[in-house]
Amino acid sequence: ALSSCASTPQLTIQDHLQAHVALFVDTWTGSGSGFPMSSTEVITAWHVVAGVPPSGITVNGQKPITSERLGSLDAALLTFAEPHGLEPWIMDVRQVEPAEAVWASGWGAGLHWWSEGLGTLDPVRLSLLIAPGDSGCPVLDEDMEVIGIVVARGVYADHHAFIVPITEIHAELEKRAATLEVSPASA
Repeated sequence: ALSSCASTPQLTIQDHLQAHVALFVDTWTGSGSGFPMSSTEVITAWHVVAGVPPSGITVNGQKPITSERLGSLDAALLTFAEPHGLEPWIMDVRQVEPAEAVWASGWGAGLHWWSEGLGTLDPVRLSLLIAPGDSGCPVLDEDMEVIGIVVARGVYADHHAFIVPITEIHAELEKRAATLEVSPASA
């Protein structure tokens, strides 16, 4: 009994979700969600920021200096001049497994909330309840690592969400990094 009293309690998934609050992405045309990839970069859905100049985008009160689409994905990289002060979220570069427990942390309907769901046989579709404003929100695995971002919900089934898997985002980020390394501007 003494050893159980001396042990530290394990954090629950809900504790982690409350500590990992998704970023609120606000634009002239609407709003969405995102997550910090580094101290000066945020990932969100491209359709949340498409057609809006960086001056028309605000993420948790800060304006990015650039907004860039990642390849042809519905994913965007926002870059800030100053660190946003948030810890980067860890990305688990792998596909979601069928029946794997997943969580989304977003700003659906303008309120921060989280939802629990499951992976399906289709790696870009999850059984997960989302709302307008969740676009760009991170999808997390049981280790609270990002495995994708929400980009749409099912038309006929509100409990289905479509994602861009982190594997695809990571591949585009690697292509971008390779291009930046060989560009004359970086010399």
